[in-house]
Amino acid sequence: MGYTVEWTDEALDELADIWTDATDPNAVTRAQHLLDDGLKRHPENCGQELSEGLRVWQISPLRIYFEIDAPTQRVIVNNVFRPSS
Repeated sequence: MGYTVEWTDEALDELADIWTDATDPNAVTRAQHLLDDGLKRHPENCGQELSEGLRVWQISPLRIYFEIDAPTQRVIVNNVFRPSS
């Protein structure tokens, strides 16, 4: 059984803005699907820990900040950005 991935309203708004402004919206969609897939399977292996409970992971053209709630098998994506380089 995998983790449930939840995007906060703020993260969904950020993702929508990135998608709307993207020169290649399909690349944004592909990255989002890869991020969700990885987080559902093994979130503890995704990205790197920034501080206790907060991780960052980048699949171009997206960078996400997320938390893992292991007892409830949930991953919460708090923010998403398009890295400047």
